[in-house]
Amino acid sequence: MTKRLVRSWDVFDTLIARRCGAHDGIFKIMGDTLGPEFRTKRIRAEAVARESKYDLSIHDIYDQLQRENGWTAQERQSALDLEISTEFENVIPIAENMSLVRDGDILVSDMYLSQDVILGLLGRAGFDKSITLFVSTCGKIDGTIWKRVRDRHVVLKHTGDNPGSDFLRPLQHLIPAGLTNASADTPWERFLLANGAPLLSRYVREMRLRMLPRAFAKSRAVQASQIEVNFPLLLLASASLVLWCRDHGISRALMCSRDCILWARLAETVARRAGDGLAVEYFLISRVAALKSTERYLDYARRRITADSVVVDLSMTGTSLAGLADRLGISEVKAFVIALHRSAGSLYGDKFQSKAKVTFDYFLADVFHHDLEALNQAPTASIHDVTETADRLSVEYGDENRSPAVLEAVNVQNAAFIDMVDHLPEAVIDEALALARSTRLLFLIRECERHAGDFETIITRANPGAALRNDPNGIALGLPYVSTNPVNGWLALVSKRMLKPLFRPGAPLHAYSTVPNVILRRIRKKC
Repeated sequence: MTKRLVRSWDVFDTLIARRCGAHDGIFKIMGDTLGPEFRTKRIRAEAVARESKYDLSIHDIYDQLQRENGWTAQERQSALDLEISTEFENVIPIAENMSLVRDGDILVSDMYLSQDVILGLLGRAGFDKSITLFVSTCGKIDGTIWKRVRDRHVVLKHTGDNPGSDFLRPLQHLIPAGLTNASADTPWERFLLANGAPLLSRYVREMRLRMLPRAFAKSRAVQASQIEVNFPLLLLASASLVLWCRDHGISRALMCSRDCILWARLAETVARRAGDGLAVEYFLISRVAALKSTERYLDYARRRITADSVVVDLSMTGTSLAGLADRLGISEVKAFVIALHRSAGSLYGDKFQSKAKVTFDYFLADVFHHDLEALNQAPTASIHDVTETADRLSVEYGDENRSPAVLEAVNVQNAAFIDMVDHLPEAVIDEALALARSTRLLFLIRECERHAGDFETIITRANPGAALRNDPNGIALGLPYVSTNPVNGWLALVSKRMLKPLFRPGAPLHAYSTVPNVILRRIRKKC
């Protein structure tokens, strides 16, 4: 008989994984129905059953559970059915490995579940290849299944996650082998798990495993930055925003374009789960719209910026918002931001003195090291004007100055984020709302921002802060607070870097830390 050339694959933690993590997580979930002690009983019953029967099945395990617990036949069957259904509810694909399987390959698994159940789990995870499945209890680890495989096939390579049964044993039977650790928690997932966000950690892991295969390397980097950094950060910020609005009697959150294109969708989902009736709206605004737009735009903004609303943004200096408030005749505007750039007002110049006051609530101030705005770009160009009628909004956009490659990456990152929002479990939202009331919140948000520095994509390689220094379309705002001397900003920046170490906390001159700011303002005005 001619032997076929095939590749061989392990199943669990190679092609499919469990949403809950390790296999005993299934037993812990079942404990919600069968009692908190079920996990321990299930593990012990399997160990006892293995002592008396080498070729073990799930029916043998439940026979042992029935004897130990005095179950009726119906109770035994109900518990067994619950385990199978819990497995199906928790199965997720490992897309990177699954995409490499070809029709005709073989799958080899040491598992107490039946062949039909394993094939059903694969199908539930989206696996659609024509394969042959070898199932045994201990055949991989004791080598017997590899003898069966070699009698029928020539295995080009076996891939699995277990160093013993998936690597050493195949090699002993002259079958090339390789290991995969795709299902293992990453350091970032372990960090979330250890810092009060276990459900968020599991969700990040699940979406990572669902990512495009490595063949799409550029897309993977963009997706990963959304899954690991942007989504966790904005989820925590959304929970905090919703609770802040509740505490301050705010009924409408105005999520600024374009940086809040993704945050608005997530904040709306969190607000709906919290059940406070908070209205979340994507607010069309830009520096040009705020400071150089028509009366039509002012009418649009006036209907939204009210006493019971808050303007929300990723980062803000407050200059444009204060200028808009002046034009609207509003004395005070409330703002909720992740990062407040108090020292960046010089980007607009120092001559501007707004009559309006912007009252900020924020997480970070002048410590934003990474360009999170790059992770939250919208596919549309900058907004220059808005006309609102009874039934629609008419938007005037500026010119698009991003490259096709950047726009393609923007679409990928937006799709990855929206996919996470669309599949977000309510339990993860509840966990975020609890964290928003805890002392861990600021620490987790800060660490998310730091983690952004671990990703480099075609978008994040752009010069951070460039959007603040220049209007996207080069439009001169022509306002009285714009500096005219081109060297002012450069001299101020150099001076700040030289003076800052002398006035940092703990230094002898720290008590006089306001002095450098006075000096810098004079440099910008007089140079």
